[in-house]
Amino acid sequence: MTSAVIRAVWSIIILGASVATLAAQHGDSPATFHGGVDLVVMDVIVADSHRDPVASLTQSDFNVYEDGAQQSVSFFATSRVPLDTALVFDTSASMAGELEAVRQCGAGYAESMDGDDRATVIDLKERVNILQPLTSSKTDVAAAMTQLAESGQTALYDGLYVALAEIGRARKHAELRSGVLVVVTDGADTVSMVTFDQLVEQARRQGVAIYVVRMQGKALARELTKREITAAHHAMDVLAAETGGRVLVEEHDDLGSLCGDIARELANRYTLGYVPANAARDGRYRHITVRVDGRPDLTARTRAGYLMSDCHCSRSSQ
Repeated sequence: MTSAVIRAVWSIIILGASVATLAAQHGDSPATFHGGVDLVVMDVIVADSHRDPVASLTQSDFNVYEDGAQQSVSFFATSRVPLDTALVFDTSASMAGELEAVRQCGAGYAESMDGDDRATVIDLKERVNILQPLTSSKTDVAAAMTQLAESGQTALYDGLYVALAEIGRARKHAELRSGVLVVVTDGADTVSMVTFDQLVEQARRQGVAIYVVRMQGKALARELTKREITAAHHAMDVLAAETGGRVLVEEHDDLGSLCGDIARELANRYTLGYVPANAARDGRYRHITVRVDGRPDLTARTRAGYLMSDCHCSRSSQ
């Protein structure tokens, strides 16, 4: 589907993404849209048994279920839906000696940007710093990488929360855009104000896939116990699974290839939408399952669900 066709289709769909920010977490209500019906929009990655992305599927190949009940897919697009990416880099002191590989990873990912794709660069240590707001300029993204410098502790949850809000703000306008977080980190949160539960809630509201590139963390292993490191890894596993992303573990200095794997996956994603058969705005968490019809050898991955009451799905006018 071309960009022109996507925009024509999307002219009748108003993106109602909840753009809760840190301020909203302290009592401000997220934006909602009234009138029309809810259209749940999700990005889907399909992979074969070797984890290679599968392209060339059609709308009829997909079965979508909400809380076990099959839904009717009413919107379908391939990877040319524009993509907004938050590149989030852990630059705490434990990353000493790793920044050159991190910069190469970020610059390489930026080279994969195409058409209307945009990226923001976020530096994460005790404080969260947006080095480059969302831009379609590969040059500006690469330039922001040169500003990365390691120091201090790790406010990982704060950084991811801010990144989700940044992508959410960009997606609230009347245009279909996908969103993803690519997080490069070596380990655990140490100084965040945001809790893990608050972070998961924010991720559910925004419907943005989170990919975690987990580095070996040799320095971190000297600072934390095995139990603390295991708990930190589990938290990232949960966050990735909840959002339809995944965790990739660096081995043998293959950071560049891992970032390339993420870019390749996203270039072959599908975007699906459906109007829930259960229209009740009951505030419950709705579970989503996507399967590829007649292909047990293929695995479809998407976000685990959504909160109906948050109105973070799109709005389709009647």
